[in-house]
Amino acid sequence: MSTNKYSEYILLQELAEFHTEAIAQRVAKRLQTIKSGLLSGDDSGLENCWEEICAQVQHEPSVYWDEYAETIRQAITEEKESEPMAVKNLLSYIVDTGREVDYTSNTDIAAKPIYAKVMVMADGFTNKNISNYLEIRS
Repeated sequence: MSTNKYSEYILLQELAEFHTEAIAQRVAKRLQTIKSGLLSGDDSGLENCWEEICAQVQHEPSVYWDEYAETIRQAITEEKESEPMAVKNLLSYIVDTGREVDYTSNTDIAAKPIYAKVMVMADGFTNKNISNYLEIRS
């Protein structure tokens, strides 16, 4: 790969990382707004879906993990859909370079790095509710 092409790809990777981070941040905020239908129990001290996810990522997934994962994927889809088509195409391109892909219709592949970023954020996020919950379970 020529130096110019390499530099262009690095730039595209950096742009994709910027947008992946921004979408992941919005997903976390969206999950913080979910306060009804929590699965950890009324006595858990956890106040929203994001806190429940963080506690599980930092301790161990509950039997309800599949429901949480689906909620995360749904939030990613909704946040990703609010992006301009150029950003959706960029995210799909960076994830799937090396193969011919119809970037205008294959945006699901772009969800994987966003999901991974959300998991990293959940592993590093804490507050008093999560700390108390984890302390009781240790």
